[in-house]
Order: sequence, then structure tokens, then C-alpha cells
Amino acid sequence: MKILAIRLKNLTSIEGTVEVDFMAEPLHSAGIFAISGPTGAGKSTLLDALCLALYDKAPRFATSVENVNLADVGDNQINQSDVRNLLRRGTSDGYAEVDFLGIDGRRYRSRWSVRRTRNKINGSLQSQTLEVKELDTEKEFQGTKKELLIQLVELVGLTYEQFTRTVLLAQNDFATFLKSKGAAKAELLEKLTGTGVYSRISQEVYARNKAAQEEVTLIQNRMNVIELMPEEELLALQKEKELSTEKRAAGIKLLAEQNFVRKSSRKNRRNRLGRKFCRVHWLPKRKDWCILRHNGRPYSRT
Repeated sequence: MKILAIRLKNLTSIEGTVEVDFMAEPLHSAGIFAISGPTGAGKSTLLDALCLALYDKAPRFATSVENVNLADVGDNQINQSDVRNLLRRGTSDGYAEVDFLGIDGRRYRSRWSVRRTRNKINGSLQSQTLEVKELDTEKEFQGTKKELLIQLVELVGLTYEQFTRTVLLAQNDFATFLKSKGAAKAELLEKLTGTGVYSRISQEVYARNKAAQEEVTLIQNRMNVIELMPEEELLALQKEKELSTEKRAAGIKLLAEQNFVRKSSRKNRRNRLGRKFCRVHWLPKRKDWCILRHNGRPYSRT
């Protein structure tokens, strides 16, 4: 986020319209500069205008704790902590306008304004209004003042409390930043330095580690439910398995021997039957005797 310009009209000690353009020389090329002047010159008013345009708040009202009403024009009263008190006495309207570069790299303009009824100096104060638009596209943001303020926080990247502790430190408020709690100070420094990504990485690592630890614990619990077999029983089962394997091998060998004996007996029996049912025939053409089997085929010659 970068402030490009501040414009204001009729706020506290500043009468009329004033503009501070940080993109024009000599401010554009100045690395550092000071806002100086005598008391009542409007130094703090510039900072008030910056906060009014971005947050609808002003640092000078931060310490107002008492509920005290102040006299306004006529019989009207206004609370001392009301930011409309910044409107210069004897004027009918005023505004604070800021051009800035958002954290998304685009240029925006936010305008805070207040006026009296019928734009008369003796008119009653009306509610302040807020307008926000993108300068490059002239697109105007829509919504209530509360919704626009939420969008401004997203564009600026800092809440009002963070903004007034870093970008803008009101008088005697530097000690407030130094005395901030560790968590608040760490969050603020992360946004300023852009190191918030490391916090997100740390959170992701923590979440993944936690999930992995829970999974390991679940597996260990399941393992504890399983009762392991004693070593003696395991050895006995292994020995029993070896004996079963040996018996199976012996059974296979015995079965093979029995099949061989059975096949041999069957073959011998067929041979005996073949000899028993053979016949002797005289072959006239060959003039020879032939022994035939019972199926009529030659067996052997004599």
C-alpha cells in the first residue's frame, strides 16, 4: 500500500481546499520528509484526513473515553468523539480524500465528506458519507458505509489499529507499538514485511504433522489389539509344517510307485490275453501258416 495524494477541505484549522501530491516533485523523489509548522498550522489535520478517508476514524479521538456532548450551531449538540467535529467552524461542508496504491497494485480513491443541512453554515450536521472508486477504470464501489470500510481494509491490507501503529503514529503513540503484546506485534510485522506466507507454511506443516501423528497412533492402537504368538508355539508350528511337507513328499512318491506297478500289471495282462485268444490260419496265396489275434490281425509268423 502506498499513499499517492491527500486532499482536504475545511477540516479543523485548515480553511479551503488543500492538496499534497506525493507523485509530484519535490516529494516524488524525496526519500524522507517532515511535516513542520507552528501549533495550529494543520500538521495533525493532514494525518486526520488520511485516516478519515480510509477508516472513518481519526487518531485525535482515540483517547476520548467520556461521553460528553458539545454545543453545535443553534441548540444542536454533538458528541466530543464524533469525527464530524473535524468540520471547521463557520463552514457548511468539508471532505478528506486520499489516492493510494492498493496491495493488489491498482490505484484507488477514497473520499470522506460531511455537510450541513442545505449547505448552510447554520444547518444541522448530516451523516458523513464515503465514496470509493478505482482510478484506472473509474469503477465506483457499491455498498453501505460499513461494507465500503471492510473493502478498504482489504485494499489497504491493514486494519485501523495496525495502520495507526505503523504507517501513521500519532503524537506519543510510538510507545504503544513498542508496548504491544507479542502476538499483536508479530501479526503486524508479518503484514508489513510480507512474511505472512511463512506463518501459513508453518501452520500447514503443523497440521500435516498432527494428522500424521494421529494416523501413527491409530495404527499403533490397532497393533496393540493383535496378540502375537509365543515363540515356542511358532517353532512348534514350523516343525509341524516341515513334517507335513515330508509326509506329503513321501505320499507323492508312494503314489507314483503304485501307479507304475498298476500300469505294468495291466500291460502284462493284455499280453497274456492276446496269446490266449489267437488262431492259426493257412494262407493259400503265401503257402504259409499265420497266427492271428482274436481281432483278426497278424500276431506272428511260424
